Amino acid sequence: MAIAVAQQVLDGQTLILDGGTTGMAVAEELVGRNITVCALNLRVAEVLAADSATRVLTPGGLVRAGEASFVGSQAEAALAAYRFDLFVMTASAVAASVGFTEWNIDDAAVKRAGLANSRRTVVAVDGSKFGQEAFARICGLDDVALIVTDESVDARRRDEFTVAGAELLIA
Repeated sequence: MAIAVAQQVLDGQTLILDGGTTGMAVAEELVGRNITVCALNLRVAEVLAADSATRVLTPGGLVRAGEASFVGSQAEAALAAYRFDLFVMTASAVAASVGFTEWNIDDAAVKRAGLANSRRTVVAVDGSKFGQEAFARICGLDDVALIVTDESVDARRRDEFTVAGAELLIA
């Protein structure tokens, strides 16, 4: 999945990169690329900073314990100060009828700010999160350009999402 997501990124682009294990895997694929990345997670920023070709920006704000993600009004305002080419978003859950959701309301708010300030959004979400719902809504399926997932998504779910208008890339 991380390789397929990294292939969506063009040299010279500005992007927001989400956190979590999926965000970390994508960061590892982007190290050394000629891009500017706003990392929504301290661990992701550290991975990306390993090579000076990749410019790393952090939004600031509070750092959520355990996840090391940036949250709060400062992070949201920092994202609003820029216009990014791409937002590589992750989510805790995705359902065709509801869209993308998160368990933490602060993370969901920062993701909504990222979405609002990016020209295009690609969501990286593994198959175990399909058909699930978490507490805080991020956005609908029609708010994102592409969903990159793994082969564990069964044919019925793939059809359900395709009928709902989502573009899926199975990596």
